[in-house]
Amino acid sequence: MTKYSGLLKAKLQELLTARGLPVDGTKEVLIERLEESDKIAAELDQDDDDGEDTSAAGAGPTAAASAEVVAEPAAEEKKAEDAAPPEEKEEEKKPEVTPETLKAAAVEHLTKKIARAQKFGEDQQATTLQADLARIEKFGLALDSAIARELGL
Repeated sequence: MTKYSGLLKAKLQELLTARGLPVDGTKEVLIERLEESDKIAAELDQDDDDGEDTSAAGAGPTAAASAEVVAEPAAEEKKAEDAAPPEEKEEEKKPEVTPETLKAAAVEHLTKKIARAQKFGEDQQATTLQADLARIEKFGLALDSAIARELGL
């Protein structure tokens, strides 16, 4: 039996949806559902095996049909697993937004603006931007500031 306790709740919910079971509840409830599902599936497999031994000639077409039905959910689970990795990759691509990264982005943005202001002779704007830069370096970036809005925050 699979160790479900090491999996994340989202992965447990994916397994439950692949099996057609409800996905609401805590992680422990989800694990119990999956384990019960495994037990039921194991009992059905044992019942199918016992049924084939007693009446192998009469159950030939039925056993083949049930094997096809069992194969289809397995294929659906594989499709669900194949679909999951691209979503995880997209999440990994997004950098974490921490106060330090916001501060670094704001400092970089302000240094560019200061250089541009100095290049075009806008001394008053350059001094204002330098004061803003000093404040951000000292206290960090306020999310409601004009610079934060310029950065798209």
